[in-house]
Amino acid sequence: MKVHYFYSRGGNGFHDLQLTAMMEEEIYRKGLKEKRFTYIENLKIFINTNMKRHHDASFKIDFGKDSCSGHWAKSRKELYRDLTDDIGRKYKPITQAQYLRLRKVAFAIYQRETCMNFDLVKKKQDYTVNVIF
Repeated sequence: MKVHYFYSRGGNGFHDLQLTAMMEEEIYRKGLKEKRFTYIENLKIFINTNMKRHHDASFKIDFGKDSCSGHWAKSRKELYRDLTDDIGRKYKPITQAQYLRLRKVAFAIYQRETCMNFDLVKKKQDYTVNVIF
């Protein structure tokens, strides 16, 4: 069994990071050997860094040693082609050490932005909304 590590990031005024670890297993189906890829950790973090205009943060992590969530690929080539393709979100393969370092950074960012600062919320509405039916 081998574990594959990937990351994807956005930018321009926000932290947008996704980390994915997938376990590769060999299985036999109808007498034929094929590979199966299972998600063992999927971490997504999004934090807006332009706090003057609006404050937005999201942190989600899914993990499991015996996860049942998998990828459709039947070979490493298919897996890497799907995850690193330009269509949709583009992932880059990384090493385990890089993955663990990025995960540590993601948790540090999350700890810094754990809850909403209610002092930033406007207490008075400074605009009017007209509804026309």
